[in-house]
Amino acid sequence: MTNRIIASLVVTTGLAILCGPRAASAQPPSDQRFELTVGYGTNRDLFSLAQPFATGLTLAGIRDVRIDREPADQRNILIGAAGAINRYVLAFSEFLYNDLGESRVSGRVGLRPRTDFTMRTQFFEWTSGVHVQVPAGTWRVRPYFGGGAGIVRTKMDSGSAAGSLSMSGDDFTYHVDLGVKLLVTDFFAVAPEFRVVQVPDDTYYRVLAGATFRFK
Repeated sequence: MTNRIIASLVVTTGLAILCGPRAASAQPPSDQRFELTVGYGTNRDLFSLAQPFATGLTLAGIRDVRIDREPADQRNILIGAAGAINRYVLAFSEFLYNDLGESRVSGRVGLRPRTDFTMRTQFFEWTSGVHVQVPAGTWRVRPYFGGGAGIVRTKMDSGSAAGSLSMSGDDFTYHVDLGVKLLVTDFFAVAPEFRVVQVPDDTYYRVLAGATFRFK
């Protein structure tokens, strides 16, 4: 999966570089100094909390524990802003909401019928960093690489017929980014991006598709 994602980004960038000069004007417009990006994405290879949740219920004395449902997908919503340090370097800061979905586990408590237990996990990430844009021969194509670091707040909500429980905690996180901005106009671009993300005790992959609005 990871190799296919990287290959897709490389092919997209290469085709845009080859075809870009025909569509671009001879003189590039002046660079914008500020960017606002909104994006949507999904995770790959991120841990599932269903099995640890089931193990915890077993240790708590619940009998015949089984996993009935694991999250089908893990969605990300991103809002970020960036400012130009120079023509090639952008400093950014962003907020990302990461919904890891809901796990459903069931088990028996004493002589009662089977009881359902649910666990929903969410990440709230605040990170800042830099992206370095690589010249590509046409102003319409902006390959870039970089990364950022910051804080991730993990929020876990569990529930059953007996009641509900909510827990949260903060940890350090960082990510390494590889992407390309494809400028539709001087003021708007689409930006596919691939990330490697490190959270406590786990590394996973994130794919984002963003819409970038550029201002002077």
